Amino acid sequence: MYHPTDKLFNCIQRGHQNYLEVLPYFLMALFVGGLRYPRTYTACGVIFLLGRLIYFQGYSTGDPGKRYKGSISMIGGLPMILGLLVFGVQHLVASVRCTACTLRR
Repeated sequence: MYHPTDKLFNCIQRGHQNYLEVLPYFLMALFVGGLRYPRTYTACGVIFLLGRLIYFQGYSTGDPGKRYKGSISMIGGLPMILGLLVFGVQHLVASVRCTACTLRR
């Protein structure tokens, strides 16, 4: 699904495909993390999406090297991942405590 000679078309298509590859992970992180930290995840999500837009615009110029300006999306993406880790550990600790209380009875 690429054009054998049109490099610009291939770059635009690849930029779009890259967005679609990341979208499910982004949405899952946004929805799950947003349950606990809604404002923080909203801000991180906006930063992430703006970074992805910059990434796509740079990639679609035909020079894939220009996509690196879009790495600003990691400023929004990394806190989302870390927040999910904290959220998961909190739930794991709570479930272990709840199980321990149930077993004592």
